[in-house]
Amino acid sequence: MLNQALHTSQKQVRFYDLDMSTTVFFTNYLKWFDSIAADEFLRARGIGWEKIYQDNVDVAIANTNFDYKKSLFMNDLVDICIEEVILGNKSMQLCGSFYKHDNGDLVATGKIVYVFVHARSRQPIEVPGQVREKLS
Repeated sequence: MLNQALHTSQKQVRFYDLDMSTTVFFTNYLKWFDSIAADEFLRARGIGWEKIYQDNVDVAIANTNFDYKKSLFMNDLVDICIEEVILGNKSMQLCGSFYKHDNGDLVATGKIVYVFVHARSRQPIEVPGQVREKLS
């Protein structure tokens, strides 16, 4: 729910976000969740990817799952909410929802599972201490 979100980002739907049916092309939900909401959520908690990369740590997206509920159209404003963080030994799962800003309608739900990896070897590693500390 919007009022229980850990973080909310907003995105206005643009023409290039649409498919031939004039609704948002569904893969955009994944893109917006990862590149807008997750990034802003982590930065707001003092977790900058630049610092993590300097420590030879990267993340790989291991799993995604997004469920469509309602359509969005050009110029709609959408609230992208991070609602839950689940930290594993080597992974971070962000779960959330998309709501139409003007009426609160649930548009989609989803999650992304990130696995922390060594930047060179690409082998899974423990969740970095600074990430665990700031998200626990």
